[in-house]
Amino acid sequence: MSTADYQSYAYQQAIAYGINPQVFEAQIGQESSWNPSAQNGNASGIAQFMPATAQQYGVDTSDPYSSIQGAAAYDSDLLKSNGGNYTQMLQSYGTLSGSAGQGSSVWQKFQQLISNAGLSGSQQAASGNGGSSSSSSSSTGSCGYTDISCLVSKYGTALLGLILGIILIAAGVWGSSK
Repeated sequence: MSTADYQSYAYQQAIAYGINPQVFEAQIGQESSWNPSAQNGNASGIAQFMPATAQQYGVDTSDPYSSIQGAAAYDSDLLKSNGGNYTQMLQSYGTLSGSAGQGSSVWQKFQQLISNAGLSGSQQAASGNGGSSSSSSSSTGSCGYTDISCLVSKYGTALLGLILGIILIAAGVWGSSK
């Protein structure tokens, strides 16, 4: 399998678990450079799971797809337990610790990514340095209007629900009084 196959699967799993795909893909890239055989101390595999966490999430670290799915599930749980704060999620996972801690180029890269995506946890947004980007498109480009998963990740389900409601009302399917 190729890195592109792993990245595509990571994108799908991020959407399925409700986490930002760009942050998730950058995280896996940071953890292992997309190497399914990566080893760093006791951490192993493409998502660099420690043995206890791998066991908790039913991950076979020798299987990159199992590792990616497990990492998305773990990130989703961490994001919930950290109140939706992506920086804290990444710190809890271990991506932003050690030499990648606060002030490092890795930390700054993730803060910019989080800020550009308009996600909770941007240190720039928290410090008042302008948590928005001058560019409205993500690193993968803008979403097509038929790419629902991209639109959900970029704009959230609430806005899409509102749009769907407007469409249904306009079509006379919802809200009609007969």
